[in-house]
Amino acid sequence: MANKRFTDLFVRKPVVSVVLSIVILVLGLLSYFQLNTRQYPRSDSAVVNVTTVYFGASADTVRGYITTQLERVIASADGIDYIESSSSAGVSQIKVYLRLNYDTNAALAQISAKIDQVSNQLPPEAETPTIEVETADNQFASMYLSFYSDTLSQNQITDYLNRMVQPRLSAVPGVQKAEVLGGRVFAMRVWLKPDELAAHGLSPAEVRNALASNNALAAVGSTKGTMLSVSLVANTDLKSVEEFKRMVVANRDGTLIRLQDVAEVVLGAESYDEEVRFGGQTATFMGLWVLPTESTIEVIKRVRDILPDIERDLPVGLQMSIGYDSTKYIEDALSEIVTTLSETLLIVAVVIFLFLGSFRSVLIPIVAMPLSLIGALFMMFILGFTLNLLTLLAIVLAVGIVVDDAIVVVENIERHIREGRSKIDAAILGARELVSPVISMTITLAAVYAPIGFQGGLTGALFREFAFTLAGAVVVSGFVALTLSPMMSAYLLKDAADEEKGFTGWTNHMFDKLRARYDRLIGGIITVREERRISWWLLPIALVLWIPFWGMAVLIASLIFGKAVFSGAVMGGIAMAMVAIFLIGALFTVGYELLLGRRFPVLPYVLSGATMLVLLLLPFTNPMFIQEELAPKEDQGIVFSILLPSPTATIDQNIIYAEEIQRIFESVPEYDYSFQITGASFGFAGVILKPWSERERTATEIEQSLQGPAAAVPGINLIVTTPDPLPSGGSLPIEFVIRSTADHSEMEEFANSLVLYANTEANAGGGMPTFFFADSDLKYDLPQVEIEIDKDKVAAMGLSLTDVARDLGSMLGGGYVNRFINDGRSYRVIPQVERGERLNAAQLLDYHIRGPQGRLIPLSTVATLKETVQPRTLNRFQQLNSVKISGVGPDVDAALKKLEAKAREILPAGYSIDYAGGSRQLRNEGNALWQAFALAAILIFLVLAAQFNSFRDPFIIMLGSVPLAIVGAMLPIFLGATSLNIY
Repeated sequence: MANKRFTDLFVRKPVVSVVLSIVILVLGLLSYFQLNTRQYPRSDSAVVNVTTVYFGASADTVRGYITTQLERVIASADGIDYIESSSSAGVSQIKVYLRLNYDTNAALAQISAKIDQVSNQLPPEAETPTIEVETADNQFASMYLSFYSDTLSQNQITDYLNRMVQPRLSAVPGVQKAEVLGGRVFAMRVWLKPDELAAHGLSPAEVRNALASNNALAAVGSTKGTMLSVSLVANTDLKSVEEFKRMVVANRDGTLIRLQDVAEVVLGAESYDEEVRFGGQTATFMGLWVLPTESTIEVIKRVRDILPDIERDLPVGLQMSIGYDSTKYIEDALSEIVTTLSETLLIVAVVIFLFLGSFRSVLIPIVAMPLSLIGALFMMFILGFTLNLLTLLAIVLAVGIVVDDAIVVVENIERHIREGRSKIDAAILGARELVSPVISMTITLAAVYAPIGFQGGLTGALFREFAFTLAGAVVVSGFVALTLSPMMSAYLLKDAADEEKGFTGWTNHMFDKLRARYDRLIGGIITVREERRISWWLLPIALVLWIPFWGMAVLIASLIFGKAVFSGAVMGGIAMAMVAIFLIGALFTVGYELLLGRRFPVLPYVLSGATMLVLLLLPFTNPMFIQEELAPKEDQGIVFSILLPSPTATIDQNIIYAEEIQRIFESVPEYDYSFQITGASFGFAGVILKPWSERERTATEIEQSLQGPAAAVPGINLIVTTPDPLPSGGSLPIEFVIRSTADHSEMEEFANSLVLYANTEANAGGGMPTFFFADSDLKYDLPQVEIEIDKDKVAAMGLSLTDVARDLGSMLGGGYVNRFINDGRSYRVIPQVERGERLNAAQLLDYHIRGPQGRLIPLSTVATLKETVQPRTLNRFQQLNSVKISGVGPDVDAALKKLEAKAREILPAGYSIDYAGGSRQLRNEGNALWQAFALAAILIFLVLAAQFNSFRDPFIIMLGSVPLAIVGAMLPIFLGATSLNIY
């Protein structure tokens, strides 16, 4: 045999082939134990949170003095995708969303430096801005631990967790932070009594100054002699409630006025505005966040390993349980994919046996399949990939691809054996013939997925590992097919005489008959009379010639409907009309040709072109049936609810709402347990569902069933949703942003119109509503009492506005003065008027401030009260005033399209729209996917052109397969079986 190929070596020297296969096996297995396990490939979409507290300031003051100042300098930092900010009473919060996979440390350093540049321009009363980095999908912890007791107070539980539990959990490798939620941190609360202050001739500012002066740390130093050095300590700080009570506030003619004379001093909590419940019982949570670079499964496993020790050391009466563990879903999902992989391998093996008919023949691809997949693990390891849902999905899909190479090799060698050659000669010749086709097929298949791997944005971050894992499995399978499969065929396949016996002979006979019929069918199609032969290029020309009819139809429709021509209903109508025209035209051409005795040989090509266009247009005949989304919803075993109370609601009122919500949760048949976090202005809860095997409904179906009861709860807005299937960084699936330089009061009208439209007109027409819920973040419904100070009177009395503001801030602000030490830890000292003296605004006028000649005067002397309504928050997006329309719906893309159309209709010049969270990703990633598809088509065409040394052959191959393959993929979407998404 001439023309030796490298494949001859592996047939003639089988040990070499076996050794190479063992090397692949060993490297793959070693790599498997080194690979980290995650839910998704690592994608660093970080958010830098800049929070500045300014006690007592209004939202407008916070925006003007803090938010815009910081925004301006932060925006000049590198690596920023977009910036959101929120200014509310007393707090400025800026969220800086970084570009995907941008260096977080570099961004943090730049942002910190920018903030330092303007720190001296911020109000002196404002606290120093705090900067915190978190991942965009890190809104919820990976695990929540619940602690509750019937004997210990919330303060005691919180203090124990901070001292004993939090340090141990934070020390677990891979834990980013362990944070107490719903706890009540100890604080020395000094509840001022306005009447007693007035009686003793004291102002609130004097009490605050006394606390600052009489509770201080003193670094005295030490005495040093020739032979001895002694450290000196002065007890200038206060350490207990009794010491604070006996602290001297003032001296009036030799009479000492102590703090207990004008205030009630208690060891209380920093805040009383949050409560956590687990299964309806009051509890304290510990949330655990995992570092983005670590495997959540591995880290939470380490946490679980130390939980028995933590539980054993708990004080008597304190109980612990796991409130939520996100890795349970991840492990179940990964286990399901592994099960699917096993089932796929088994099914493929059975199908191969039915087609090849021989256990010996089946053994070759059965060995090649797992070897190729294990080899792909080594490729994953050297590329730095992880075992996750997408790489495992790639391995599952690779099963059907990698087996092709081995089957082709076995079939070709069997053909040579049936033709009378010896097994060795057949293996050598068969392998030689397939070297080029196998290499070409490997390159072609790898070229299909390569563009996805080089894609940017979220698609690239998530599917880079998917694409290269699949391509790696294909490359390894090609190598195995040319090294191991020929060798195994040479020594395992039977001789020609044996192949014709038994089940093998029967299957060969059946496929020979099928092959003969197929040959006759193809021969009848392509064998036509000489005068009817038409050049190969007539078919694509026939296809192209029909396209102008489509363009003409769109042009006519645009004249009739204007911009609405691009809506789903109009485009669907045009598509249906075109399909009807093509079908009628096809029937006419067939009948016309038959009547005229087949005199026009061009007509079959025209008919073929029309048929192909009909098939291409069929899935798009009604685009309204095609649901587009970033990713399909997944049943993660949990349903979330978000409580949006009225702006005047208190924590006590919201707890009543939380109890009502708990009753709704417990009415769900699939309810297992729940957790709730309730504050004065918000509420969040999660319903943990029973295991998947114990329920029939999915989490999405349960979510939809809860929409009605949630909407029926009076006095609040209750949003029910499920977790995002992909990391998005948003709070709700629908996040539509209006931006403008106009004032928020002007933007409110347009925002309310969009919200009203979303909750009414957009849901008209019956069927599933487009929006389950929609609302805006701009609410002019926050009652505010403005203390109008008569500046002339203040000046006439010889006072300053600073003095008045200081007295008011001391009574009402709630800011801390300094700290005290208790059992080795420091806690805040917070003076504030007791709650009973600030139940309504009118009580403010009875407060006393320091007046002329040191006399106390009622605040009513220099001030009056004016009731106004202010926005809850003033938000900005990309340094422009903004309003965000957020909502929940079954089809995010359809909801966004309706909002976009309505916005174009009502928004005046100077307004623009944008997107945040998952909606932003959906809009950004949609166009990128089409670019990847186009690039893949070009690469495949070029590879095929190089393989066939022709530009005509790949054109025919792609024209005859790609369009119809697209139709096959779109039909399930058209029929509603799935959605058009990132997968």
